[in-house]
Amino acid sequence: MSSCKRAATSAAALSIFIAASPAFADLTAEQVWADWQDYMASTGYAVDATTSRSGDTLTVSDLSMSIAIPEEDVDVSVTMQEFSLTENGDGTVAISMPPVTPLVVSISDGSGEGVDINLDYITSALAMNVSGDANDMVYTYSAAEVAVKLADVSYAGQSVDIGTAMMSFALGVVLDGFQVSDLIWSIIDAPGQLPHDPATVILETSGLVKLFFDLMDPEQMVMVESGEAMPGELNELTLHELEVSAAGATLTGQGAFTFDNTDLSTFDGLPAPTGSVDLMLVGGNGLLDTLVAMGLIPEEEAMVARMMMGLFAIPGDGEDTLTSKIEVNGDGSISANGQRLR
Repeated sequence: MSSCKRAATSAAALSIFIAASPAFADLTAEQVWADWQDYMASTGYAVDATTSRSGDTLTVSDLSMSIAIPEEDVDVSVTMQEFSLTENGDGTVAISMPPVTPLVVSISDGSGEGVDINLDYITSALAMNVSGDANDMVYTYSAAEVAVKLADVSYAGQSVDIGTAMMSFALGVVLDGFQVSDLIWSIIDAPGQLPHDPATVILETSGLVKLFFDLMDPEQMVMVESGEAMPGELNELTLHELEVSAAGATLTGQGAFTFDNTDLSTFDGLPAPTGSVDLMLVGGNGLLDTLVAMGLIPEEEAMVARMMMGLFAIPGDGEDTLTSKIEVNGDGSISANGQRLR
């Protein structure tokens, strides 16, 4: 399962290029590329690519990142066709990607079995710029749309019994060290009332699903995408890690649920879940106070938010800390910190 999580993490890093690492004054395209390689190498990945320089643009093609996971006896690799780094002439470097960038995540073992997951990384009006000095490289970007679409899944030396076989999956999203430009901060927080620290979003999940269609059959794929057929059922979901940190507040969590797909009545058409999730919020009330003081939200809305936090959470250790344990039982009961809500 960790192989899938590592693949998801590397794919996210590959497509978003958010890496908090040392930088250089008057950045060149080669320096940004070398720094990004060093960052990925520090996480255990071997990076290989072909580069070519034309004018002020460095083109990186046939990019491959791979890592061996001895504890699972598998190798994971992520490949990407091409992207470019262009020097802007002011000490910054722009990163450009095609509107549709194919990504291939390959997982294989020594027996010849494996899976290739083909993804399309889709962007619209993407603008990504790298600036900073030797102690602080800053990635700023904006886009009208960013999406990841599953294009195809192919198996080698592996058979899947549709409708009966459980399949494991993993989904990971990592945005680490994401920084908002000073220009945007000057618009929304000119007095500097909010902390301007880099934001972090980490989500790592895994689980078990049962497919009701053949991933290799284009006609069945079309039926699923159009809603004519059910794609499958979710049987287990584990939240390995949740972290959302921004503007002085941090939300973390872990949990696990199983789902009874034979019970679609208890939760109004949804498979009945059983399990729990533990959450902790640090700095939430302080953030609300600051947003009210800035006039970004009215006091009435902040009061409603505090009431909701009081309903689902209890004070934890430390200043401005709230914790919550949400438990759901298959009989339909839901409780927060031992207090039944349903």
